[in-house]
Amino acid sequence: MNESYESGDAMRYRKLKDSPSSRARSKIVRTFAPDGISRLKSYIVAKSKPFATPLVKKLIEPQTFQYRGNPLVQEFHAHNATWSNERALELAIAKFELSSAGNASTLEIGSVLTHYGIGTLFPRTIVDKYEPSNGVINQDIFDLVPDSKFDLAFSLSTFEHIGIDEHDAEYEPERALAAVDHVLSNVLTKGGRLILTVPVGYNSALDQAAFAPKGPLKPVAAFVRLDRRNRWRSVEPGELTRTRYGHPYRAGNGLVVFEATAHA
Repeated sequence: MNESYESGDAMRYRKLKDSPSSRARSKIVRTFAPDGISRLKSYIVAKSKPFATPLVKKLIEPQTFQYRGNPLVQEFHAHNATWSNERALELAIAKFELSSAGNASTLEIGSVLTHYGIGTLFPRTIVDKYEPSNGVINQDIFDLVPDSKFDLAFSLSTFEHIGIDEHDAEYEPERALAAVDHVLSNVLTKGGRLILTVPVGYNSALDQAAFAPKGPLKPVAAFVRLDRRNRWRSVEPGELTRTRYGHPYRAGNGLVVFEATAHA
């Protein structure tokens, strides 16, 4: 029998295996194994970031919304695809508050702005328990007692995780309110302000502070998401009592902005 004989099926398989498309697939598998799809997704996202935001802005017009009597425009950024969630509002609110603060000494609780290309616009100290980055203080907010207190502290979608998503900690949503008290007593100067943005439906203690405010946190703005195009409407906090996190749209479907003032 001729050992060099190759069946029709074997020949077709060899040709298919040696085709350019097959070689390309093999290269992708070798490059991204063993994580496969997740690494491929991360690679595609990283390569597309420089083009994503300009393209989206041509397809979707950023919404203008009212905040403290001022018209603000949603901030679109490829990181976290902000055009699809509440971060579009939060970034615009943060820029407004920081611009209004002028030369006030500022603390960011939870490293967020750095990821959106606007962090360099606003000098500030950053504290984040879990993010090991240059210039970030890796410390629990409860352990932060600075020698020089701050005039302003702000935090974007961070306080709702306190007492809920902390490593090796019990489920205790009320710790978020204790963190607020700590900042007001030990981190801010007298008259200093704490600004928080919080998605509704994630932390029951903060939800209660929005719906029936009794302590130092005062809701100064609230928004509800209207549709898949990430349009939002200003509402009273009490209108968000039935709002759920992650439903019907991904991430926040309601957003509350809190303010608290240090009196000590």
